[in-house]
Amino acid sequence: MATAACAGGETTAQLPSRAAGTAKADGGESAPAAEDGHGELFPGSETEEPSASAIKLPRTEVGETTTGSLEISGEKPGQPVQNLVFKIEGTEVPSGGQCLGEVGPEGCSETFDYTPTRPGPYTGEATATMADGSMVTVPIYGEAVDSAASTPPTRITSAPPQTPDETETEEWSPEVSSDVPSPEDSDLP
Repeated sequence: MATAACAGGETTAQLPSRAAGTAKADGGESAPAAEDGHGELFPGSETEEPSASAIKLPRTEVGETTTGSLEISGEKPGQPVQNLVFKIEGTEVPSGGQCLGEVGPEGCSETFDYTPTRPGPYTGEATATMADGSMVTVPIYGEAVDSAASTPPTRITSAPPQTPDETETEEWSPEVSSDVPSPEDSDLP
């Protein structure tokens, strides 16, 4: 349940919220996350509950911006979108604000940018508040890698210096004669 204030007064009401990735009212399942940073939101109609697919952002390096989008379906007349908020790691992420109100039959695409500040997985959500006060939550997730970790190691191209093999070395020992000449054997005058 979520609490929302009515636009014209101080009244608050408990409103139902619906997370994406759960079963639809007709017994079907919502679509799985796309691999390309795009998710889908069906705002619901008179006969169908709202549904959505998660947004899986592409893997990116820390400090590099990745872009995601949420495609809002207009194939059946549905609830107008009153508010759409993107949050990742607890921080609101700006979006274009193009898809508020009635969505035409061609649908509408809302984009957002996110720049990860640390390596590892991250999560968030897009929350769409519909005209009747109901909410649809779309999971957002992705992964950032450290720029040093994503660079392949440099290959050493020069060979290490050769060390002599022990079998190739020759032992040297001086020749020592055991015969010591005596002064009488000497040719000296």
